[in-house]
Amino acid sequence: MISTYEYAHIFLDFDGVIKDSNHVKGTIFCSICEADEHMKDRILEHHSRCPAMGRVEKIRTYLKWQDKDFGEEDIVVLVERFELEAREVVKSCPWIPGVLSFIKEESKDKELYVLTAMPQESIDFLVEDLGISKYFSEVIGSRDTKANILRRFNEEAITKNEKAIFFGDSVSDYEAALLASVDFCLVGSNIRVDECPYAIATIPDFSCLV
Repeated sequence: MISTYEYAHIFLDFDGVIKDSNHVKGTIFCSICEADEHMKDRILEHHSRCPAMGRVEKIRTYLKWQDKDFGEEDIVVLVERFELEAREVVKSCPWIPGVLSFIKEESKDKELYVLTAMPQESIDFLVEDLGISKYFSEVIGSRDTKANILRRFNEEAITKNEKAIFFGDSVSDYEAALLASVDFCLVGSNIRVDECPYAIATIPDFSCLV
């Protein structure tokens, strides 16, 4: 069983860690890119495997796979569609079990942060709309890589003799924590345990921590 007692700073990814929303975003990509049944499987697999890839790059990639003609104006329109649809759908996705109680309890004496690859405007909207912004010291979107953000936080924390931990659900989350020398806890079963051998713990959800 993992204990958060020694940590002053707790970082949480959003999709797959706070909200069970990874799968729905893949479905939205399929819809806005008008993918056929064969292409849907390919898009869903790629989306699941590459959570750190930005939505602009994903949309451009999925259109190219289908040999669709598009310009940058088309990309802008599709990204806006994705943002609007994703905001509404993600709000209705279930919470990861136990995460709300975990956030409320840990925020009493620790600094909590959302750390996600979402655009800043999108994650700010969701966290505020879900009524959980008051529990977080900072909500961090895609202004930089997760590794760079974690590294800067960790360098400052070390000077205060403080430790940080990152709760994530993907290989890219694990690699970011590893590069920043921040402890990592794997949430869920999106990846195999042997893909993140230096994770300090693996939990199915947060119900075991509350």
